[in-house]
Amino acid sequence: MKNFNRYIKSKTLLTASLMLLFQIPTILTAQNRGNALGFQGIENVSMLSAKSAGLGEAYTAMSGDINALFYNPAGLSSIKALQISLNTQGLTQSWRENQEYRPNRRFFTLPFYLERLYIPDPSNNGRWDHEVFFEGLLDTSYVVSRPDTGLDPYSEDAANWKKTLNESGICNLSVALPFSVGTVSLTFAAGIAINSPVYDYDRNETWLDPHIAYIEYDLIPQVDGSDTVRMNWFDFERSRSGSANNFYGALSGNIFPWLSAGFGIEYSTAETDDQLNKNKIGYFDLYYENQFMYSYDTLDIKYEGTSTFNSLKTNLGLLVKKDNISVGFRVNFPYTIQRDFSYEKSETDTLGTTITEVSGTEKVKVPVGFSVGLVLNPAEKFLMTLDWSTMPYSNATWTWEESLEGEQREWANQQLLRFGLEVRPVELLSLRGGYQTISQVFIPDGAARTDKGPEREIWSLGIGVHIGKWGTLDATFLYSNLRYYDQYFSNTNYVTDQSRHWVFGYTYNF
Repeated sequence: MKNFNRYIKSKTLLTASLMLLFQIPTILTAQNRGNALGFQGIENVSMLSAKSAGLGEAYTAMSGDINALFYNPAGLSSIKALQISLNTQGLTQSWRENQEYRPNRRFFTLPFYLERLYIPDPSNNGRWDHEVFFEGLLDTSYVVSRPDTGLDPYSEDAANWKKTLNESGICNLSVALPFSVGTVSLTFAAGIAINSPVYDYDRNETWLDPHIAYIEYDLIPQVDGSDTVRMNWFDFERSRSGSANNFYGALSGNIFPWLSAGFGIEYSTAETDDQLNKNKIGYFDLYYENQFMYSYDTLDIKYEGTSTFNSLKTNLGLLVKKDNISVGFRVNFPYTIQRDFSYEKSETDTLGTTITEVSGTEKVKVPVGFSVGLVLNPAEKFLMTLDWSTMPYSNATWTWEESLEGEQREWANQQLLRFGLEVRPVELLSLRGGYQTISQVFIPDGAARTDKGPEREIWSLGIGVHIGKWGTLDATFLYSNLRYYDQYFSNTNYVTDQSRHWVFGYTYNF
């Protein structure tokens, strides 16, 4: 028998994950067709506030508000008095996938197994499928269920599995303080997020090794009637949960009356509980022209343990403000994310369980990125914002630990486009709306375009109520939606990642 130990896998949803903070809208869903445990869930940070979320996070050119700490520190220079801000949130996120296998020119009954339309009898282990099929014509033992037809492939009714997450708590606490050094006016700001949840989930009920219908990593194993090719079938599941602590600091000042600059720093640390399971369902011995055998089998591989992440990021911002227009620019300097992990690996088969310890360090060096923003005030009570950001992740440098099960895949470049509107129908009330489109850092299998990942869309509606000397109350609702499909010769995987998110904020000016 030919032994093809190549990991050519059918891929499934990897979530998107919650970031290092309580926020969700800048999720980078690192879809890697059931990869090894790595940096999933730690891809990016977007510190949300109710006010900035209401404007679609198009905040690079905003000024005079404490939330500039998280988008462009240059915008802090217009703050004239001490500001304190507190934001909380509530989040519901769901992931689901629908894998549709179809007959192919060589094995047109094999999809019955993978679709679970036919459940084989264990007594038929190692028997030719066509023999069992012809016997079924006489005694109906080969029963194939009718597939659902007419369903939206992205709908909940069509999904093979669904995962839901509910979270709530404090997003962040931040403070900004203007002060003077001689004749120079400066603003210092700091923010903190403690015990912010980190979450990631991936599931693939038909993880195949080797996958005979995808050629990105190697040639498709050929069956020619001279020998069999064994294709192993696993149920793959990976999860990560934990918490992160993030600390922000920034200093800003005016260079000219129309030009301000700021420098920002962010330190992040997180600890997570990780788990990866590969539970073997069985294997196919493929021969030729719909001649194959199926057998149930036992092999459970499990990784369980912890990861610790840390990173230090710095950025430099500029803001040009003239009359009714502002232009902002931010550079994110290169930084490194380090992961230290310690796992217990167990392998269970019919002979028993073997346990080994696996530990190591992985790193990703992220290159320089930048954002530009525009704010227009065509009328006193009307505001428009626009942001564009890019991160060339394809230029990142990765250091992987090869002792872990499975493979890793590098990220694709990411671009973000954000819009926001604000109107003030009365003096004490602000109404906001926002829209974002964020390209993901993975390329779906079989995609026609390989230079850019699928795009997540986020809509937001917000309100701000000014309560005089008591400060400002803000509330924003965000809806996020990501849909895409992986396409193979044998199957199409329809993936959906959606979230509903409330953010509430309070800001006080002394």
